[in-house]
Amino acid sequence: FTIGKELRLDRPAVMRRGLACGYSLPELEFVVEYWSGGEQARDVVVGLIKEEFGDVEVEAKCLGTGAGDVAVCAQRGEELQEILSVPQSDLVRELELPRPSAVRDALKRYKR
Repeated sequence: FTIGKELRLDRPAVMRRGLACGYSLPELEFVVEYWSGGEQARDVVVGLIKEEFGDVEVEAKCLGTGAGDVAVCAQRGEELQEILSVPQSDLVRELELPRPSAVRDALKRYKR
């Protein structure tokens, strides 16, 4: 997939034009990529996405064994934008805190 292009839209204006012109925005979906052993981190990240965005579709992909980054990407149609990429080990340590702030803050920034 391609990362780097940002989808920035004035949502109210697009929705007004969309309704008038008979088209609508593609549904928002999320992709969470993680490594084997990161199932707890995956579950927490998926829960935070659903908490922030409601009942959106979230696809979780295990990239195999080893250590690496957990990536959270938002997808609307063919456009895929990385929201957050953090070393899985850092995220697991952060999960010991009452609030996984890096993930929550990145989701809130994307939502704006």
